[in-house]
Amino acid sequence: MRILKSLYVSQKYFCVFLLVFAVEHSLTYIYTAFSHPVKLPGIHEFSAMGLLDDRVIDYYDSTVQKTIPKQDWMKEKLQPEYWDKCTQSRQSKQQLLSKRHHPKHQKRWACPH
Repeated sequence: MRILKSLYVSQKYFCVFLLVFAVEHSLTYIYTAFSHPVKLPGIHEFSAMGLLDDRVIDYYDSTVQKTIPKQDWMKEKLQPEYWDKCTQSRQSKQQLLSKRHHPKHQKRWACPH
């Protein structure tokens, strides 16, 4: 019986520890596509950006056609294969959105809280 009590207490404190240090984050991806080329500096036919807690973490546009990390920790921790997959995903979305000729098509993907 004494062992079970100790185990219960340990689990209880562990659960409290998890609850105290649980943090909620938001992950949002914003995709922008124009139906016609826009001849303005810095405005691209297609662009995408990832935001973690409203901070830009990566960026892609139709001119560079490569996903670029915008946070040092992402550059350091994530392998080149990850960025290649991100680029492929963004290129797929670029093709999907460019096939839609509706001038006001908007789509927003986000992970719920």
